Amino acid sequence: MLIRYLTLCCLLFSFARSVAQDEQPISSAINDVTVYRKGAQIRRSALVRIDPGRATLVFTGLPTRVVERSIQVAAPDSEVIILGVRHRLHHNQSNQSGVTADSFKLAREQLLQQERRLKTRLAIGQEEEAVLAANRDLGGSDSGLDATELERGVRYHRERITDIRMERLLLTDSLQIIADRQQALAERFSESMLDSLPETTGEVVVEIESASTSRDSMHLTYIVADAGWEPVYHLRMTDTDSPLALSYGARVSQQSGEDWETVRLKLSTGDPGRSTRLPNLIPWNLAPYQKPPSYTTTDPGFELTEVRAVSGRVTDEVGNALVGVTVSVNGTSLGTVTDLDGSYSISLPQGGMKLTFSYIGYENQHRSVSGPTLDVQLFPDAQTLDEVVVVGYGGPQRLAGAAPGVHSKRQASASVPLPMTIDRRPTTVNFAIDLPYTIPSGESSRLVKIQDFSVPAEYRHTALPKVDERVFLSAIVRDWERLDLIDGEIQLFVAGTFLGATQLDVSQTADSLVFSLGPDPGVVIRRSPSERYSREAGLFGGKRTVWRGWELSARNTKTVPVHLTVIDQVPLAAQGGIDVEVELPDNVEYDQDSGALKWDFILVPSSGWESEFGYRVRYSTSGPLYLE
Repeated sequence: MLIRYLTLCCLLFSFARSVAQDEQPISSAINDVTVYRKGAQIRRSALVRIDPGRATLVFTGLPTRVVERSIQVAAPDSEVIILGVRHRLHHNQSNQSGVTADSFKLAREQLLQQERRLKTRLAIGQEEEAVLAANRDLGGSDSGLDATELERGVRYHRERITDIRMERLLLTDSLQIIADRQQALAERFSESMLDSLPETTGEVVVEIESASTSRDSMHLTYIVADAGWEPVYHLRMTDTDSPLALSYGARVSQQSGEDWETVRLKLSTGDPGRSTRLPNLIPWNLAPYQKPPSYTTTDPGFELTEVRAVSGRVTDEVGNALVGVTVSVNGTSLGTVTDLDGSYSISLPQGGMKLTFSYIGYENQHRSVSGPTLDVQLFPDAQTLDEVVVVGYGGPQRLAGAAPGVHSKRQASASVPLPMTIDRRPTTVNFAIDLPYTIPSGESSRLVKIQDFSVPAEYRHTALPKVDERVFLSAIVRDWERLDLIDGEIQLFVAGTFLGATQLDVSQTADSLVFSLGPDPGVVIRRSPSERYSREAGLFGGKRTVWRGWELSARNTKTVPVHLTVIDQVPLAAQGGIDVEVELPDNVEYDQDSGALKWDFILVPSSGWESEFGYRVRYSTSGPLYLE
């Protein structure tokens, strides 16, 4: 029986060893990245030796969250047949180093002992001060002390109180030093635990069959959802005789878990996570109380591989953050530790449903995972209830390590102009940056220059003096479709001065884009009541009659002519019993439906313009009528 058992164990060991040997790890490098508005496609390549027969190739060091349906593997050799492709997780066990749990516990107990001794001395001094305070009435009528004894008693009282309070200051400073040491010890322990945790990476397993021996490059492509880019524009104007300078750039960001180092970037206006299906109309049947059909457009988004993440915060019995709490997945070697805010984040493998929270001096907590957030409160172990923990003062700080969910922040830096090519496809436009670029994972967005334009523009000045007695300059750009613009933020600069940011909306049917460049003090306008119209006409035919009128004047103080548009309005009759009669000059456009008035003309340098309009209102309503 024993011999058969040993034989079976040897066979199982040999089988496991042969399975492990069949898997050939492949180290690959990123060649290029296509960044979509949301998501990014990564293309990797690796030089692989393939022997005849079946083999299992494993691309290692990949992100844990990929769109599994997007994974593609290509082998240039026509004799290599790809039988299957799948994504899986791999846990790399790190070596324990730095502060161990035993050394942390010993150092923490030593600090707690020092703390207890100092607090005991502090309590004794407080009790002695209370006794002295209760017996300081030494000069009462019944004390029986002479002057010498009284002076000696007062001096002793003063000296002893001084010694007690000076010692209290020293003890308080010592307690603060111990609290700082406890904080530093917790930080070192947390960093050490982070270094010793297993690192989880993704792998793509490829089953192949080859008829011959070959050594060739294999290509792997996949999509990650945690990436994207947003357009950003800089619009600069120097004067009305020069074209606009339009700079087209992109803010690229990614949190895929892998760094894009010296890769070629391609920015695509496509969004593979959105629905590509044309919606259908539902029959619209009219009936009493029956509402028309409603339509909702939903995007499928990305279907990621089965990797769930949970995050939360761990606190003590009074709500203070606990640093260095070990959070582990039951039944695995996976785990993490809380940072200085008591926060943690951990990825769960398939089937992982329970977490264990452990901390020296506190009872372990075993919690089931039912959602993406799990906050836990730990309570002191009954055997260590006499220990007192002093929390250090000062604001929370971030660990310098790479704790899950904790990312360092850096300023985004602008790039130099890069050579690029444009690939216009039926539904998308791709901007291929011809030079390599580096975008680390988890950092703030990086600005990538796409291209610069010199855009011919028509400049116009517009004024609405009834609302604002400033004249605003606008730039009108025609034939803008050739620029391949999309909706995004645009920052305006005039003569080197930043005016602000606004949104560029290209989802319009107009044949021109209008950019408001702000007020121009070189053109002034005034609007004032006209004395010729400002009179009460009294009653006529049972109705009251009132005249109102306005004088408009503008002047160009610039050295170049300006195209000026002045907009005003007259009132409209909203109901019967009110009649409005207008008196307008010949050079104004009048929209009778809206009451809008528009003057459009060229104002030469150092010249002025004047106009006047009025209206008469007849009404018989009983209530007041506001004409201003």
